[in-house]
Amino acid sequence: MARRNRQVVFFFREGDPTALQTFGGKGANLVKMRKAQFPVPPGFIVSTSVSRAFQQEGTLPERLEWQLNRAVTDLEKETRLKFGGKQPLLVSVRSGAPVSMPGMMDTVLNVGMNLEVLEHFIAYTGDAEFGHDTYRRFLMGFGTTVLGFGRSALENQMEKASTSQEAWIALREILKDALTDDPREQLRQAIVAVCKSWDSPRARDYRSLYDISSQMGTAVVVQAMVFGNRGDNSGSGVVFSRDVATGARKIYGEFAFNEQGESLVAGSQTPEDISALGEKDEELFATLSHFVKSIEQLERDAVDVEFTVENGKLYILQHRVAKRTVQAAVRIAVDMVREGLITEKDAVSRFSKDELEKIANPLKKFSPLHDLQQTKDRINGLAASPGAACGRVCFTSESAQILSRQGERVILVLPETSPDDFAGMLASSAIVTSRGGTTCHAAVVARALGIPAVVGTGVVIGDGSLQVGNKIVREGDTLSVDGSMGMVVADKLDLIESESSDEAGILLGWKRKHEKLVDLDLFNSNFSVNTILNDMYVLETIRQEQLNDELRKEVEACYDMALNHYAQIFATYLLAAVAGELRHGWHHLSAVDRESLGKWGVFHTSDRTQAQVTTVKRLLEFGGNDILAEFCEIAERTFEKFHATGFGGRPWAVIAQTVRMYLAGDINQTLFVDRVFDLRHNNGLAFDKHPMVSSLTDRTKLDRQLDIKRMVLEPAQRIKALLGMGRVSQEVLVLLNRTYPNPNGGRNS
Repeated sequence: MARRNRQVVFFFREGDPTALQTFGGKGANLVKMRKAQFPVPPGFIVSTSVSRAFQQEGTLPERLEWQLNRAVTDLEKETRLKFGGKQPLLVSVRSGAPVSMPGMMDTVLNVGMNLEVLEHFIAYTGDAEFGHDTYRRFLMGFGTTVLGFGRSALENQMEKASTSQEAWIALREILKDALTDDPREQLRQAIVAVCKSWDSPRARDYRSLYDISSQMGTAVVVQAMVFGNRGDNSGSGVVFSRDVATGARKIYGEFAFNEQGESLVAGSQTPEDISALGEKDEELFATLSHFVKSIEQLERDAVDVEFTVENGKLYILQHRVAKRTVQAAVRIAVDMVREGLITEKDAVSRFSKDELEKIANPLKKFSPLHDLQQTKDRINGLAASPGAACGRVCFTSESAQILSRQGERVILVLPETSPDDFAGMLASSAIVTSRGGTTCHAAVVARALGIPAVVGTGVVIGDGSLQVGNKIVREGDTLSVDGSMGMVVADKLDLIESESSDEAGILLGWKRKHEKLVDLDLFNSNFSVNTILNDMYVLETIRQEQLNDELRKEVEACYDMALNHYAQIFATYLLAAVAGELRHGWHHLSAVDRESLGKWGVFHTSDRTQAQVTTVKRLLEFGGNDILAEFCEIAERTFEKFHATGFGGRPWAVIAQTVRMYLAGDINQTLFVDRVFDLRHNNGLAFDKHPMVSSLTDRTKLDRQLDIKRMVLEPAQRIKALLGMGRVSQEVLVLLNRTYPNPNGGRNS
């Protein structure tokens, strides 16, 4: 009984803004805005547990019905309207997963409309055209999203109509056998449609791309409708607190007068710049700007905000952390540190390893030898996502996927994109649309994928062709797209690297400064350098083989993890070794050198191991990797002064230099680990200075392993020779056995 009565529907006023797993991102943010007293239309949230139950059982849980009825009754009281009554309450039904998946799931607007309600709606608002237009929008959205009718078939019927009333009559004729006029049944069916969209192909593709769990499910947000299609003093918009293409600190977005939000987001309308709203109503625009900045302060990140204006009154429908290009993300993060909103560590933590690699390797652009402004065979549109790309034209998502699988670079060209086009967009190198603005579906997804996009070109796409200047471009022909300039050229242009921004250098500097490259806890473990060397060079060999996608992904993940771990081991060990050598030669140092090194915690004590650990601990207390690198630089200069004393000298200077270069970011992990294997000090290999590596390392075998590493051998021969000298870790052994049989003819071990 307790399970049957468990709460699954929550009002905005009673929700917990931190409960993302229950309320989803959209629901949690609405709760947050409600508590902060933003003008949010009232509503309630159906928790993610309902979606999960639907995925398992194929039906909505029984307890949902009475909780929905209670929630609708409460919403009627708050709005002073009636669901299905003479003062009609209409609602929107939107998805809201715990992780943002923009455009991947379904939304249904104007739920609660039928012929009787339409009459009441017209009488209540006193605006027949507004009523007919709202019913037309309901039938179109409900017919495609809930009932599964093809969009193009319904659009064709609407195009034949000269008025909104004629349009909805035509639509209702097509839908009549499948359409329910019961508002509560409409609501139930809309919730089912949203739950189903969690498992749609586009949603599965998106989750796979961004490694999002399929188990979390989606919440469903039900809100009282506000109407942007109520005349010239109404409209819908999307606004960003910062420019999501460049990162510039300015309000950026679009607004469509006399439109509901779905037209704007879908890209079926090319809206006006947000400044048009400011020109029409300065006071309202100032209020909107204040709200957007307040929400940014609340989230401590750039946000996008969807809003509606109904008869001059502003409503905030939802907000989320804005999808932005990697380049924009860098500038936003650095600026927010300067503004005191976040810390340097916060800024770095916002980027994945892949994103940091993109930052280090900037976007492509066309060679300056091409004068694009003088090119006749070009079209211009809105610069929606920066970067440049060349490829072969595809006019459908299906053909884009086919051509991409053949190894071709693809430019996807469509009138507008919809969530169903996601797989084709994922396969493409750039996107071009004839309709839509910089906040439309094509623009948002392109920025998230990091590919160029030009939208709102205004060109007519028909019969598998596109006119670009004086050229007719057909399926398979070549196009060049510049998403930074908003330009499309009917030719193959040369690409070059863009210059890295100052902000990129600053962010990468913070990464090096705060990255945990040295770990005191490693002193409590013991590692075999023989196994480490075998792991690295066996993995290097496997990576050069022809592998299927699944195995390659596992091998790369294992290699990255091993490289990170072993680089940390070597950096920690060598830092301790340098400190130990300084302690060993303390009596050789001048008073000035002793004073200089003493501040870092280097003391002449009888216990070498204790001195090493104490010094590293003291260094970490002083600061980050820049402090560690500075210490190694002082040690390097100190060692260079001594040559024939049994202390320091050039070999130890090289060891200190290698650690310094890694800690300062002058060499990467791969080069660092590779160089460490070849380091020598006065008495031989550099792996006998602390038990963390000396106790398990066989130096004689290590010399023979290094000889094998330098030999030119076939993969199987190299692996056989390395395994003859020592073991590999269990993780590497599993991948080795999956890649190819043991060169010895048996199982690798």
